[in-house]
Amino acid sequence: MIHGTVDEGDDRISYAEAAGADSYGVADEVARRVLSTGGEIFSVRASDMPEPGSSVAAILRYPV
Repeated sequence: MIHGTVDEGDDRISYAEAAGADSYGVADEVARRVLSTGGEIFSVRASDMPEPGSSVAAILRYPV
């Protein structure tokens, strides 16, 4: 898990060593923001990856 905060003004991520009162799971916050704006989140099973341990890419689309 990646701990830190996401700035409300410019969406910059500030990383933290551990979760605390002033930090949280950054991926959880990004997911919350996606869902709150009507976006969709898709997961990929490790067994469906072309190479074990490889990364997943995403296409981000913004409303105009």
